[in-house]
Amino acid sequence: MKQFILALTVVALAVAGASAVRTVLAVEVAAASPVPQEKVVPLDKVPGVVVKALKDQYPKAQILEIEEMTCQNTYEFVLKEGGLRVLVVMSMKGNLRYHTQEIKDADLPAAVKKAFKDRYPHAEVEKMLMVTTPPKVRYEYEIKTAKDRREVEFDAQGKLWDEVIKPAGSVKPE
Repeated sequence: MKQFILALTVVALAVAGASAVRTVLAVEVAAASPVPQEKVVPLDKVPGVVVKALKDQYPKAQILEIEEMTCQNTYEFVLKEGGLRVLVVMSMKGNLRYHTQEIKDADLPAAVKKAFKDRYPHAEVEKMLMVTTPPKVRYEYEIKTAKDRREVEFDAQGKLWDEVIKPAGSVKPE
């Protein structure tokens, strides 16, 4: 079984690129580990330095859910701010590791809007996200084309960074 999983990982790397392999490896690690990798925790169980950093960076946000990610030594927060969902991952020391939030078309840089419209003129936009992995910021579209669904990611200058094609019958985003 381990050889099959290793072979699957190698094939995924060759076919889909690094982002897909990260997902495959995360699933393998979680499946192989007997210890739970994440658990829901109450706010009072989160270290004070993490809570302070979160509240300093997102003072108006409502905390919907908190998960301790033991395999990564991080906390994952699902927030609601300005009517939009925000996902934030912070280290045990309160440093921002990852941030993603739904955004509106008006919030996108002009270069991103242009690059998207040039590349996917007939796509139906299902969701737009701003993804931050300090210091990088990317803009992701979840779209439906005539043939399939896709997640496409651009940098602030409009350069295409990633494109994931999903089967036509795949589930619509949340």
